[in-house]
Amino acid sequence: MTYLQDMVLVVDLEAACWLGSPPDGQRNEVIEIGVAALDLASAQIVKHGTVLIKPTHSEISPFCTELTHITPEMIEAYGITFAEACDWLRDVYGAHQRLWVSWGSDDLKMMKNECALRGLPYPFTPYHQNLKRIYAKIVKAKHGFGLNATLTAIGLTFEGEHHRGGDDAYNTARIAQWLVEKYTVGVFSRFLPKPDDPPTENPAS
Repeated sequence: MTYLQDMVLVVDLEAACWLGSPPDGQRNEVIEIGVAALDLASAQIVKHGTVLIKPTHSEISPFCTELTHITPEMIEAYGITFAEACDWLRDVYGAHQRLWVSWGSDDLKMMKNECALRGLPYPFTPYHQNLKRIYAKIVKAKHGFGLNATLTAIGLTFEGEHHRGGDDAYNTARIAQWLVEKYTVGVFSRFLPKPDDPPTENPAS
């Protein structure tokens, strides 16, 4: 497997949710995957996008719609299967060849869990980093910040809708962009794979 070091993929997942525990037989299935690709040479966000995913065991609750603005009608009209979403990650973003990051570790756990429950191959490389942790270490914060608070701290404002995968991924990528511009690509270089690194369990997650 050839691992590419040209870009870092910033990923955000949204899941089916309820005000309280899931109803019997339902679970927090992934219903949206957003991605933004940050070019490490230019420190530019070169592309970003999102896909909606049709849940197979759960319904989109009114609470979920209020939080994410994702409606059952949107899922029905535009949703694809989780397997198709994994193919999209590989085909459009080369997710199986690049380092990926997320704001916190929940997205990593959710993605691994969803793949395991569905018996599908994991679409990413083993190289994942928690961008929230990287930011906290660099600015010497004792605790990580929320996404919106971090944007404010670095002089930016959130663009788009909160709790939408594509918008959250894009805004998280803006933080990654700020880190690269201010501290150089070195913030990620130590987490990039060596040219002949074999796949292993997420060593930096």
